[in-house]
Amino acid sequence: MKTFALISLSGLLMGNQSCEKEAPIEPSGRTLKKVVEMGSIRSPKMTLPGGGVFDFQFVANQQIFGVMTENQNFAVKYNPIIIDPVTSGSGDGKYFNVSKLDQKLLLSLGTTSSPESVRLTLSRASWCMANLPQFKFAGSVNSYEIVGGGGISIGFTPGGSHDVSNVGLGFQAEKAQMDLSLQALHPLTNLNGQVKKTIIAGVNVTQDQTSSKISAGIQWGLLSIGGNYYYQTPLATVTKMGLTKAVNKMSTALTKEEWYTRVIYNEDKYLIISGGRDLGIEDGDEMYIYNEENFWMGAPCNSELRGSFINRQAAVAKVIVESVGDEISKVRVVEQSSQLPEIGAKVILSQFHTLDYKSPDAKVGQ
Repeated sequence: MKTFALISLSGLLMGNQSCEKEAPIEPSGRTLKKVVEMGSIRSPKMTLPGGGVFDFQFVANQQIFGVMTENQNFAVKYNPIIIDPVTSGSGDGKYFNVSKLDQKLLLSLGTTSSPESVRLTLSRASWCMANLPQFKFAGSVNSYEIVGGGGISIGFTPGGSHDVSNVGLGFQAEKAQMDLSLQALHPLTNLNGQVKKTIIAGVNVTQDQTSSKISAGIQWGLLSIGGNYYYQTPLATVTKMGLTKAVNKMSTALTKEEWYTRVIYNEDKYLIISGGRDLGIEDGDEMYIYNEENFWMGAPCNSELRGSFINRQAAVAKVIVESVGDEISKVRVVEQSSQLPEIGAKVILSQFHTLDYKSPDAKVGQ
């Protein structure tokens, strides 16, 4: 504890000297969620008894979002938080796609008082990095089989769909099993179709891990009409179980990938970073800011990204979280080097706040 106290009080050098990173301290039971963009789950259609066809890909893509929402290690992002200042054509300073609560945080820094200065700031090269998730998820259902009496099966495998031409609507299912794969990709994988696929991690869930008995009868005719009936059947439970196992496996596989977020606005001694309660950020958390060098094949944010680099020995600032919003947080710069944090700069956790931490506005006894 004495050693930790000395390290904590040592601080960072100011002026022309760079900020040095301390080792993150993560108390048991608390983590920060990593931002994910959910791509598509690919799957063949399923041929049903009686000649119907079921769009299994559609329901798998619907269910994966619910599974991701329930997971405690990932946060799914749907929309960019910064609107492109060039293509939007906005002249009223509305460059941030945030909730009303988060707008108050932005207004506290005067972000709408000078639209032209905001436009200039956001026009920096690589500003789009502020909108990027850490990962893009994509997957595929490799097989989904519903097994009945006598070894008869319906569904599909990597070899194709089962022949159900001689299977009637009276087919009684006894168990269902699925095999699926999930990949974590570089977030710029599909930028204008130019970035090559970069797989960061991949997991697979086998049929043995998802095989489940089915005790209820299934009306195959209703299943072929639409997805609503499907969610009332045990088939939906099997699918959710498989997707949940895949997401949990991916969480474990990505443990080695360090959490980070991005700077989205800079106002002197205060910054706005992407991520708030949605990621588990709390007042008092300490973080380091690193300007990132990005190497583009052509125009920044509109061409292939060939690589990125940060100097872990040269943080440009150390900040402490002062106000947490829905999807953004206001942080105060407590130490800074000669360089200013840029829009899109990487924000990496230094340490969580102590259990007895009180915000600057807190009063004794409250």
